[in-house]
Amino acid sequence: MDRAGPLVGSTVPVVLTAPVGTTGTDVDSDRYRRLDEPRWQPPGPVSGIAWTALYVLVAVAGTRVLQWSGPGRPTWSRALALNLALNAGWPWALFRARAPWLAAGEAALVAASTADLARRAWPVDRTAGAALLPCAGWTAFATALSTDIARRNARRNGPLRRLAPRRPAVLTACRCGVQRFVVGSVPCAAARPVRGGRLRRTGEQEAAARPVA
Repeated sequence: MDRAGPLVGSTVPVVLTAPVGTTGTDVDSDRYRRLDEPRWQPPGPVSGIAWTALYVLVAVAGTRVLQWSGPGRPTWSRALALNLALNAGWPWALFRARAPWLAAGEAALVAASTADLARRAWPVDRTAGAALLPCAGWTAFATALSTDIARRNARRNGPLRRLAPRRPAVLTACRCGVQRFVVGSVPCAAARPVRGGRLRRTGEQEAAARPVA
């Protein structure tokens, strides 16, 4: 059997899947930064390197299995396509749909699909099956991580757009004497919030307000 066919049939879908998932990832967004994350979450660069290596392993395993001309080959190809689609969709569920529980559920589907790929590949080519074992382990880890993130942020009403608690607007006064409403911050170092509906002046403002003798 021509080796170019299995190589293309496995590598091209993997290469197309990676940028789709990357496009859906936005770790620098304010919504993501406001998430309460566990301490055992790997740093961003570590996760990026890990996913790149795992995609390479999937491509290698797929190439080896697709060289097999047995009756189960089309079924394995469909299982691989489903796995890659789930992989590409997970970042969109977390970063774009703003739904941690949806992302956790999809991560669980990815882990189950990856384990199924390894199970299907092992009888055909043990090297391919072994190559998929790290993928199965990592996606199981990702499921546990996604579930913990969803659990930690469940009290914040789920969607990431609601994660940031709203701070009440307070009336403040600056050295310049301008009164303004601000949300969650103070316009200058001399500002004091209003309490009981009355403006509290700073020492400099009190001195400026006294009549000159």
